[in-house]
Amino acid sequence: MWLETVKPSIAHTTYVGYSKNIRKIKNYFGNDIMLDELKPIHIQTFYNQMYESGLSGNSVKHLHTNIRKALQYAVKIDLIRTNPADKTERPKCEKFTANFCNKDELTRLFEIFQGDRMELCVHIAAYYGLRRSEVVGLKWDAVNFEKKTITIKYKVVNDFGNGKEKIIGEDNLKTAASRRTLPLVPHIEKLLLAEKDKQERCMELLKSGYNKE
Repeated sequence: MWLETVKPSIAHTTYVGYSKNIRKIKNYFGNDIMLDELKPIHIQTFYNQMYESGLSGNSVKHLHTNIRKALQYAVKIDLIRTNPADKTERPKCEKFTANFCNKDELTRLFEIFQGDRMELCVHIAAYYGLRRSEVVGLKWDAVNFEKKTITIKYKVVNDFGNGKEKIIGEDNLKTAASRRTLPLVPHIEKLLLAEKDKQERCMELLKSGYNKE
């Protein structure tokens, strides 16, 4: 009920993420406990078992966030008096340490993908450090060849709602920092121009048979 209530006010990709968490929560609790019978120990046991199953602290924290928000909504609409999630030990996030490829590793990576249909994506990801959803979400209107800039303003993600995979594009990036304009690196510009030329030739050859999606 809480998820459907907040759905209009959150990004669709956020909704998809929340839905995955809620399926996990629902699978664990089932219909065994009524809302007004839910105690902190039930929620804490759930967290502990999620840790034991191999979930990271970050993943358990995401589950906690959804449980707490849903129960806070239940408090707001007078279904329960207090939020039992507030009396649990909050899962701790693990500090993320990024791994970087060195020059030799990148050279080897580019050699492996030479001529592959993913070559352009790999180069863009390597040069700009973009998320997968941002690389796949790039459109031609994001690239300004005159000003030599590339703007990250769109993303594409998988939605597994109802058990079926669906590809979803979203203009609404989560934060202002996510939407950013970067300098167009000459190497990437060269690859993009080659791709643009290839697409235009395919359009000319296939005419109405060209898939613009």
